[in-house]
Amino acid sequence: MLQQRHLAVDMMRSGLDRRRSSMRILIAIPAEVVCPELSPRHHAALVRDISLSGAFLYSGFTPVLNADITVHFAVPFAGRRVRVTCHTQVVRVEKSSQGGATGFAVKFRNHDVSVIH
Repeated sequence: MLQQRHLAVDMMRSGLDRRRSSMRILIAIPAEVVCPELSPRHHAALVRDISLSGAFLYSGFTPVLNADITVHFAVPFAGRRVRVTCHTQVVRVEKSSQGGATGFAVKFRNHDVSVIH
């Protein structure tokens, strides 16, 4: 029994990246990103995973490292849809080698939440 518990703990630990400050939740939700310093347009994006401290997104838009980006998305919560606006900083950019969407990680600075009726 003790051996099974140790095995379960080892499996859980192997799925966590020790560099991260909080656990990530894998999710695929549409988003919109805005970076006024690089482009006045709103760009479509997809949130791949999210945590309390940040998120990883894919988009046709390629931000630069340390850029300030606003991310908008909606999530279901208690039977309603909640719109979340996060003010973030780009901490990693992963360009696709085959011309696909750019992946980028953002760190949350602050956020606003409102219920969509």
